This record gives sequence, C-alpha cells and structure tokens, in this order.
Amino acid sequence: MNESIKSFLSTVAIPPVVNVIRLGQATDARIMVQGDNKSFPIWISVAWAPARHGCGWSQDALWARTNDIDLSIGSGPSFNEAKIEPQELIDSIVAFLERELAGCNRVEVTLIANKHTGEALPIMVGDSDSAALREKPELPSV
Repeated sequence: MNESIKSFLSTVAIPPVVNVIRLGQATDARIMVQGDNKSFPIWISVAWAPARHGCGWSQDALWARTNDIDLSIGSGPSFNEAKIEPQELIDSIVAFLERELAGCNRVEVTLIANKHTGEALPIMVGDSDSAALREKPELPSV
C-alpha cells in the first residue's frame, strides 16, 4: 500500500466510521474497502462494546471487527479489537488494512451507518484517487 492510500484511510475514510459511533450519531457503522487487486472487499463493523472486567477493558470501548467469521469451522474474524481511545482504534484498523491491501495502488470505500431509530444515514463513498468522501447519489426509482 502506498502512502497516499494509507493517508486516505487514516485521515479521510476510517475516522468517520469510528466517530459516528463515538459521538452517538449511529448505533452501528460499517466500512467496505475494496483494493484494486483484491477479489473480495473487506468489511469492518464498528460499535460500542460494554465494559467487560477481565476481558481487557474496564470501561465502554469502541469495537471493530471484520465480518469474515465462520463458526461452522470455528474461525473467528481476521480483525477484532476494542479500544477506549478512538485514535488507537483508527490506527489499529489502518494497520490491519495496510497488511491486507499490500500491493494495492487504489482503494474504494463505502461507509454505511444506522441511527438509533433504524433510519440509515446517507451512504458515503470515496476513493484514494480523489482522497475525499461524498454522499452516494440515490438511484431514481422506476
């Protein structure tokens, strides 16, 4: 992964998915990251994790994990971390993506989040070429 992709992920793409949960604007948030030389996208979900004494954190934390769990064979997610400090979680997610997307020259992202009411927040999309996020336009219904 080149430095421009890492910068895009660490400053533009990942912070909003963590902060929308931290600020209480959503109950769940997901980011899909697709590398230009990867067959499948990487999905990472972020949510609040209640305090668990004896499990590594003693106060509520931000929890991020991939959705690649396969309980039929006892395989956990390839990424699963809880951090109290938002920046620590952002750094951990970026480090994971840096390993997973090694060799990619471009990435595209989609951010999806839901309010406490169940209503979806606007879907945001972006790519490392533009280094920006924008609201995904709604498709006209037929």
